[in-house]
Amino acid sequence: MDKILEQLESIQAIVDTVNPSQIESEPEKVAHYYEVYARGYKPIDPVKLLRERLIDRINQGKPVNGYLSADYGYGKTATLIYFWSECRQNQIVAVPPFKFKELGDLMVATYGWIKATLQQSYPALVPEIDAIYAQYGLKSQQEQAKEIAQKYKVSEAKALKIVQDLKTDTINPDNLLNFWQESVAILRQAGFKGLAIFADECQEFLRTEAGANVRIQILSDLVKGMRALGSTPIALILGMPTTPTESAIAEQAGDIIHRMQEQKVSLRLTDAYKSEFPSQLWDFFCEKFLPEDKSQANQLVDLKTLESLGQFCERKDIGNGPRTAIEVFKRKKCRR
Repeated sequence: MDKILEQLESIQAIVDTVNPSQIESEPEKVAHYYEVYARGYKPIDPVKLLRERLIDRINQGKPVNGYLSADYGYGKTATLIYFWSECRQNQIVAVPPFKFKELGDLMVATYGWIKATLQQSYPALVPEIDAIYAQYGLKSQQEQAKEIAQKYKVSEAKALKIVQDLKTDTINPDNLLNFWQESVAILRQAGFKGLAIFADECQEFLRTEAGANVRIQILSDLVKGMRALGSTPIALILGMPTTPTESAIAEQAGDIIHRMQEQKVSLRLTDAYKSEFPSQLWDFFCEKFLPEDKSQANQLVDLKTLESLGQFCERKDIGNGPRTAIEVFKRKKCRR
């Protein structure tokens, strides 16, 4: 019983997504944090199918775009963590889910994770990833300010204020795509099959007071550019709320959603969970963390509770799918 209680204690109903800077500075800590959720994740059939399609396409040496959308509490980030874990087990370098606020975040997170991976498995290639990051990477505000100061003969302090006021992001889709393509070539030298990037909370990228249309166009350029990478085994999977983000993208640039859906690595999680999910999740917990005596599980969560949870799972107006189930399991644990 202790193992299942420890697992429930270690997880939260809602997973906090890390920042790209955390991946760059604390990759091992990020991996440990996400692995706890990966161990306790029960994939439903549509998620298993997406996992197969994602890994198969990378193994075939092809680029792939996809997305997960879900209302609050339906396990979007947890599902991305599951994909991340599964890719790692299949010799694919997978960048763990991170908050996608700026285009440069895609490069910072990718660089940080690839460098950490190579340091452990193939350190001789680290200088190569450093070199292409220096070529295509995001310049700091100080670096930008220094260049402006030299070019326009102004003080660095004044140049820095200009940069800060402009809030510029020096990354563009072409730079990012070139960086990814050359990174994959390095990873394949190290024996990996490809690269997968899981960019979560992408509503933050689009949530600007003035400029959402411009950012949607940038996203469109990125998706189109990835399709042109040909035989580069790379995946970009986005995580977003169904409302308003998926709906807004579909309304303003339906081609983006259509292009990602074409490859059949996309899913609206809110519609995927059925009444049997809480029972399946509890059985999964028991088989994995209480294999010696499954009868003890009834002492914590009984059949009537699971049946009631199933009704909540199907009723979006009174429950939040996986989140509701996890919260109930944790409360049962606390009352024990």
